[in-house]
Amino acid sequence: MPEMRREQLDWSSRFRIIHGITQGIIYLHTHSGKPTIVHLDLKPDILLLDSDMNPKIGDFGLAKVLKDDEVNASVRGTLGYMPPEYIVEGVISVKNDVYGFGVTLLETISGMSDSGRDARHQASIEWAWNVRLSGGIHKLLDPSLCDESQLKEIKRCMEIGLLCTQNKPSDRPTMPDVLEMLQGKKKVPTPKQPGYIKRVRAAGRHKQPAGGRAAAAASGAAGAGREAAAGAGWEAAADGQHVLFLLFSVLCDEC
Repeated sequence: MPEMRREQLDWSSRFRIIHGITQGIIYLHTHSGKPTIVHLDLKPDILLLDSDMNPKIGDFGLAKVLKDDEVNASVRGTLGYMPPEYIVEGVISVKNDVYGFGVTLLETISGMSDSGRDARHQASIEWAWNVRLSGGIHKLLDPSLCDESQLKEIKRCMEIGLLCTQNKPSDRPTMPDVLEMLQGKKKVPTPKQPGYIKRVRAAGRHKQPAGGRAAAAASGAAGAGREAAAGAGWEAAADGQHVLFLLFSVLCDEC
């Protein structure tokens, strides 16, 4: 079978998929009946695309039926997509899925830029925060994947992604709020600096014994996620099924 050429989806396609994922999570949280279903493992590689590029949420192996916020003694999931309160205390709520969605959204945007794809050890959350501070996202995105008229929408999505990955669950929006913000019907609140960036930078300013350095590294990894969280790409699978994959570098020869 001849090797399939990797293709990058343009922003319009990505945004349509993001919109569909949002609606799918809303269904789980609000329309699936009571009690609520929480997925607990939202990430790019469990999202499938059909022949019309409509997204489907898969892999419900960790999903829980949730009546109210609860504490789970066994923390399971994918590092980088789990929120701090779940990693540290085992707290489960719909805001767990909001966090995972936020990371996925930021990876979708960072995968459109060379810096996002190439910085393999830099998490998409930190990438997005640094881009936000510099105000230069228009200089980073591949011009073949978006045009000037779409930059405002991309910036809004980046703000939403940062808002969804806030350290405190109370600072994260609900998924219905996310949908209204994506549609431009609701103003996006100004996100705070992601908590894990503050912790990692503070740790770097102080000399620590080996154990302390390991703890700081673990704390940073919990918020930043796997090395693969540096960039996301969209790829057509060899069997013809469209699947969303988390890629180290979409365009590199060795990937």
